[in-house]
Amino acid sequence: MSGQIDDPRLDLARQKAENADGIDSFLVPDEESVQEAYNDLYEARKILSGIRKDHAREVNLMDLENCMEYFSRHAAEYATQSESAAFNNLARTARRYASDSGFERYLNELWRKTYSILYRQDWFVMGLFRDSVKNPKDYRDEGKFAALKARGMKCIDDGDIDSLRGVVQELFGLMKSAPSDDSRLRVNIIRA
Repeated sequence: MSGQIDDPRLDLARQKAENADGIDSFLVPDEESVQEAYNDLYEARKILSGIRKDHAREVNLMDLENCMEYFSRHAAEYATQSESAAFNNLARTARRYASDSGFERYLNELWRKTYSILYRQDWFVMGLFRDSVKNPKDYRDEGKFAALKARGMKCIDDGDIDSLRGVVQELFGLMKSAPSDDSRLRVNIIRA
């Protein structure tokens, strides 16, 4: 963001985020340090939210470019001609509405289209599963999580990716907070 938006508040937000990141995760920090880190992160998010609001068009266009680049690098080769055309048409529409409050709706639809295309790929589903099971604390019921993880591993071992898709959906339903489409796309894109 700092390369495309000139706002002195970016340096302050970066400094606060770096302060929070400075806690050594191998040492058990004291409560005061943890609280200070949380406060710094809160302040950084608050500053970034203000910057995002003040520079909505520029930020929206950056988000759109990021989405389009992701689609181009990871999903375009798997998209049908009609899916590619629909994505490009929606991207043009989103660009026209970059200053509009409804922009997020267009961007979310672009990410959804990208996700739908990638979700048909076995390697993507396996990566999504592996990424999803990294932290049991993200789930409301650790027992159900463990059972789903075991079931998913068996699906991978058996090469049953269609069943693995169902396991991934169940894992998403069990999460404490629902993942957004773009967070689900942040799977390691290295194919097995």
